[in-house]
Amino acid sequence: MTHFAFAQLTDLHLLPPGETLYGRDPAVHLRAAIDHVIAHHGPGSLAPVTFVALTGDLSHHGMPEAYHLLRAELARLPVPFYCLMGNHDDRANFRTVLCRADVPG
Repeated sequence: MTHFAFAQLTDLHLLPPGETLYGRDPAVHLRAAIDHVIAHHGPGSLAPVTFVALTGDLSHHGMPEAYHLLRAELARLPVPFYCLMGNHDDRANFRTVLCRADVPG
């Protein structure tokens, strides 16, 4: 029997750099989550994951700057990732920034 594990990050609600949501910067929390995945679930770790699923609202207002921030952070992941948009996301902006041949995942 083949086993695999994945990490799920949900409802990121990213904003353009420097903006906050209810007094908090969602990018800080995303960086911490990705740091955790790298440290504890990357290849060679005791609990490696096969991929990372990002679900829910990736951005809060669907701004391109938020997706650029997301793209930069996801580039740090040592495993593939898959993004699923939520109702706060903007399909056109998401596709322009993240659905490109040079974006891993």
